[in-house]
Amino acid sequence: MSEQKIFENGDVVVTDKRFIVDGRTYPVANITSVRALERTPNRIIPILLIAGGLLIVPKLKGGSLFPIGVGVLWLLHARKSYHVGVTTAAGEAQALTRRDERLVTEVVGALNRAIAMQG
Repeated sequence: MSEQKIFENGDVVVTDKRFIVDGRTYPVANITSVRALERTPNRIIPILLIAGGLLIVPKLKGGSLFPIGVGVLWLLHARKSYHVGVTTAAGEAQALTRRDERLVTEVVGALNRAIAMQG
């Protein structure tokens, strides 16, 4: 019996039999549930770097620019990440991590269709 491809985008493939991502294969028959997860980056450390740099400004003139710069760059590049969480008999795994929410949503939908096809 051949496989029916449900979704493909780069290195992510969902068929009615397998979920292939980043070189790993998950048999759809072993997946009991799937969900989209969102992770917001921790912004405490960069804020502390900026605050610490601002507190040091009057004392060290140029020396405080480094932590301020690092903190600002960190905040500018800190973005949400999205994950496909799959649950199997072996436990839960984050099978896919991307910054593209739409891709993760599409993969979750494709996996739900594949699971439904299992009967």
